[in-house]
This record gives sequence, structure tokens and C-alpha cells, in this order.
Amino acid sequence: MTRHAIMETVQKRVDEYDEARDDWLKEWFLPTMEHITMSVMSWEKLLSNIEGLDQKSGEKLYGFYALCLKFNNKSAKR
Repeated sequence: MTRHAIMETVQKRVDEYDEARDDWLKEWFLPTMEHITMSVMSWEKLLSNIEGLDQKSGEKLYGFYALCLKFNNKSAKR
């Protein structure tokens, strides 16, 4: 999860569109990357933050996340 790795991945995806997304990359993506601060956050922390702002949505997302973990043989930490 580094800025360089993300930019490289997005560039590869844009290249798959044969110049059709070049303007988006130059006008939106690259300028945005220059102005944002990036950090890593666990899914559990993200869902907790959402639940703190909107309890109903947070509960629904936790339910979906629990199913994702179930079918990937993992357990949710709350």
C-alpha cells in the first residue's frame, strides 16, 4: 500500500484502455494523488467509524463483512 504501487497499478489499468482514459489519469487521478494523505486502515476500524456515524449502515456493512469472512474461513473482530 504505497503511493508508488497504487500509481503503478492504476497506470497499468489505464494503459489497457488504449488512451481512452489518459485524460482522466492526467486531469483527475494524478492531481488527486498529489494532494491526498494516504494511510492504511483495517476493515474493522473502517466499519467501526461508519457505524459511529450511521449505526444502521454500519450494522448492515458489518453483516456483509461477517459473511465475507465466513466464506473465506476467517472471523470478524469487533
